[in-house]
Amino acid sequence: MKKTLRLTLLAVFLIGALILAGCGGASDNEADTPDKGQPTEQQRDLDPNEVADDADVDEVIDEANKTTLEELAELEKEWRDQLHNIVISADDTVDQWINGQVTYNKMIMELYELKAEVDQLFEQCQAVLEEKDFANKLKDEPIYTNRLVLGQKNRENVKEFFQITYDGIDSEGSAVDVSGDSFNELYNEKLINQYNNNYRYLTAAINSIQ
Repeated sequence: MKKTLRLTLLAVFLIGALILAGCGGASDNEADTPDKGQPTEQQRDLDPNEVADDADVDEVIDEANKTTLEELAELEKEWRDQLHNIVISADDTVDQWINGQVTYNKMIMELYELKAEVDQLFEQCQAVLEEKDFANKLKDEPIYTNRLVLGQKNRENVKEFFQITYDGIDSEGSAVDVSGDSFNELYNEKLINQYNNNYRYLTAAINSIQ
């Protein structure tokens, strides 16, 4: 009889604990999850044809620089695709948070893993750019100074997003709120709007060179 009573009390305690844990998890999610919007993949408008008639893309290329431009365009195409894979992974993580499938803290932990990939790619690209000295060789080429350089700017843009997300500090040392809807606004600004815009113009320039 005593054994049966102990088992019954234990069962009641466990059920109560599970209910409380479930309520706590729901509260955490509701507090951190913003209003639902479009999934990020629906906000990825990356058609380079929209900017293909841009004057800077149509600039006549100096034949003396053609080989160097083709080399850089090939590199930027490869780096663009590597960066895009990371951004798409971030999209998946952020969408899960927006849809209430993971908590804010879980999302930040997953984004932190992507931050390491971004930092590594950034350093690798910097090393090659410095070794090849493209900035000096192509300083008089508008298609480089106005368009191909957007590859580097987009890497800086994505790198800063992850830095702000992890440290709460931007590149100028200013504190940035990265909680709840504020994070959503930051993501839309840097990894949707700025990223998409740079991606389109960069791709249009690459296509015009190759």
